[in-house]
Amino acid sequence: MIASSSHVVQVLRSSLAVAAIVSLALPAAAQGSPTDAAAAEALFRAGRELMDQGKYTRACDQFKASYELERAGGTLLNLALCHEKEGRIATAWLEYQQAEADAIRDQRDDREVFAQEHMAALRPRLPKILLTVDAPVPNMAVKVGDFEVPPASFGLELPFDPGTYEVVVEAPGFRTWRRSFVMKERSLLPISVPPLQPLPKRAESEWQPAPRPEPVHTERRPPLAADNTSSAPAALRTSAWVGGAAGVALVGVGSYFGVRALQKKSEADDVCGPDTCEGERGSALDAEAHDAAIKANLLIGGGVILTGLATFTLLWTAEDQSSQESVAVETNASDGVLATYRMRW
Repeated sequence: MIASSSHVVQVLRSSLAVAAIVSLALPAAAQGSPTDAAAAEALFRAGRELMDQGKYTRACDQFKASYELERAGGTLLNLALCHEKEGRIATAWLEYQQAEADAIRDQRDDREVFAQEHMAALRPRLPKILLTVDAPVPNMAVKVGDFEVPPASFGLELPFDPGTYEVVVEAPGFRTWRRSFVMKERSLLPISVPPLQPLPKRAESEWQPAPRPEPVHTERRPPLAADNTSSAPAALRTSAWVGGAAGVALVGVGSYFGVRALQKKSEADDVCGPDTCEGERGSALDAEAHDAAIKANLLIGGGVILTGLATFTLLWTAEDQSSQESVAVETNASDGVLATYRMRW
């Protein structure tokens, strides 16, 4: 029986879709070299050992790396068999298809028969997706997992490995549509993408920029004074009183040493002559008078300085507190101008 033209077109489209998936599953071709061939053989043997041990995931990685170095038909058949045992039956089925084509080209009937038998066994087990789009829009992108479905594949049964997937449909100016699903063996899952919802648009005449907050400007002449004396002048006045008291105390102690110096000097004059003092006691009295005079000068001088600084500080802070006036002007875009006056006399 001769197939109808519409059926032929559908089969051709399905073949093109499968070919696109095969291009994702198989590694790209590489230029072989003696070194690559040796490495590919070592990887192949390692993959065989791992597959015999039931370590399929690692074995598949070894076969894939070997096939990337040297596109050998036997390596591709082992890679397909490894993926079949791993449970990735759609990937294995696609690799068997490519291996069959390579076997026909290389005239390897044994490999051709092996690939055909496994494809026939896997075909009824394949999970498939029937994806339809109700209202396609320009620049629409439809992805199932990592695979982007071309528009020519809409409405075709596409094989996928068992597992959990997410369909993501995007287009400029529209909301993204998503749907998650689970693929199981021997299942055909129809997925209908509804019309995408356009993103909300605001009319140009209705659009107004968001109001910007007006800055608040504050001018103070002189710095705003609090109702009570600020902490800084209070601290200065306290320090001035303490310093003044210390200065008075130093002057008192210095006066004591001054009086003592005069006493010792008087005693030394009584023991010594008017010009020289050669006796031991006279020399000691003269030395004591000299030391007391030095201490008196230092203590009285320091006390006078401290007392003077304290007096100046007290007078300065008293003058600062005697009259204070402050004006604070605060502007606000919504409330106008607010003026606050604070005076202290």
